[in-house]
Amino acid sequence: MFRTKTNKGQPLSTVKVRFPEVVPDVPDFVDCSWDYYGGNRPSFTCEKRCPLDGKIWHEEQVQFAERYGTVDWDMLRAYGPYQNAKWKVRVGGHKAKFDDVVAGDLHLMEMETKVLREEADDALQAITHYLDERGVVLCEPQEGKTMRLFRATGYLGNEREEL
Repeated sequence: MFRTKTNKGQPLSTVKVRFPEVVPDVPDFVDCSWDYYGGNRPSFTCEKRCPLDGKIWHEEQVQFAERYGTVDWDMLRAYGPYQNAKWKVRVGGHKAKFDDVVAGDLHLMEMETKVLREEADDALQAITHYLDERGVVLCEPQEGKTMRLFRATGYLGNEREEL
């Protein structure tokens, strides 16, 4: 995934690569974590962020992305920028962040909480129960807002696909 965004008032670009499992040879200049959406299996996601300072993609981002596939950098299509609102809340006993993005006529919302990997299933159950009790309807399949955007704009089919 390639995108520009604003984090804490600072414009930046980010490159993310998703893997089905831990990758041993990830460069030390990227940040990695596990992502877990609903009943899907967790994925190992690594990201390299850089400030937008006159150029969009920095050399480390290019090296990182091209390590895992061929990228036609000139063919990347701009989509946005769109406002990105965030709210910090406590849900089901866990600190959480709601990330709300309106992209064209799409309204995408994602909730993020950081827990230890071995606590992910329990946290997911507690949060799902909390939201369900309050009438919040969760999307099926549960997935990140970027994957939902790709699917809604036709970049991915209706079946779950690995990028």
